[in-house]
Amino acid sequence: MKKKLILILSVFMLTYVISDSYSKEKSVFALAGHDYVLGGSVVGIKLYSKGIIVVDFEDSDNCPALRAGLRRGDTIISAGGTEVTDTDSFLYAVAASGGKLPITFERGGKIISSELIPECDPSGRLLAGMWVRDSVGGVGTVTFYSPSEGKMVTLGHPVTDSDTGKSFTVQSGVITGCEILSVGRSTPGAPGEIFGRFADEENVLGQITENTERELYASAAKIPDDPVYMKIAPASEVKSGGVLLYSDIRGNGVEPYTVSIQKLYSSSGSDLLVKITDQRLLDFSGGIVQGMSGSPIVQSGRLVGAVTHVFVNDPTRGYGIFIENMLAEAEKTK
Repeated sequence: MKKKLILILSVFMLTYVISDSYSKEKSVFALAGHDYVLGGSVVGIKLYSKGIIVVDFEDSDNCPALRAGLRRGDTIISAGGTEVTDTDSFLYAVAASGGKLPITFERGGKIISSELIPECDPSGRLLAGMWVRDSVGGVGTVTFYSPSEGKMVTLGHPVTDSDTGKSFTVQSGVITGCEILSVGRSTPGAPGEIFGRFADEENVLGQITENTERELYASAAKIPDDPVYMKIAPASEVKSGGVLLYSDIRGNGVEPYTVSIQKLYSSSGSDLLVKITDQRLLDFSGGIVQGMSGSPIVQSGRLVGAVTHVFVNDPTRGYGIFIENMLAEAEKTK
């Protein structure tokens, strides 16, 4: 049985009070010698896992999957000596098992072998007694592009499984265009959400290659037709105060919104604490909404970071990440 997949990407927004940050003059990236292009576009994200993820179990004292030693968050990689590529391939292996199914699964970096003994339902079907998932989908925001490498970086945090909370291990995936249909407003205690329609997979903007602790990384990325080139500021030069957050959340193209960096962190797991100050955004969305993760933050005309999380009880505030740390993570994927 295949459980419906819902992926919620938390989001974050930053502000800026300067006036000349959206320069169209091409500039050279100060840290790595590359030219980077400003993001801000809302995109559709589709990820397919390596193997299938165990997300829940049948409410039974005699559950076959539990008897086999499986736990929530385990990734089943083979069944009956055959690679498991998706939920259908696993269901076929269970049905053809004859009552005994050798399985191999991954947990915390360790490979474990076991035997699954499916049970028959009243109709004679063999069942494993668990719900599994082979893909996730959601909405996020592009942070920046690297034209020289044909790369795209989004989100500012990893994609995690909504049921297990564990980082999603990527076999493949795509980033597509996304038509914004509506935006649910954020209120204290209930963050809003961007609702969108994904473009056809023939209209792919990038091929997802990595789901890291600080970003989603895509290759073969399509650069915007009217690129805005920016320098990148190292974390040591980022200051508290006014910034600009770039997003196309209102459907008018990528626009700047004022935000304020209220605090800088050095070792808390988050880099920035930000608060939305732009009345247009507050009136439209109530603050940060889900789907804005990755929205780029600009200070004094340089790209400094991206939104990552929203405060549930105060959606006008959230956390962000330094762009320097996103670049450092991207370097690990090369």
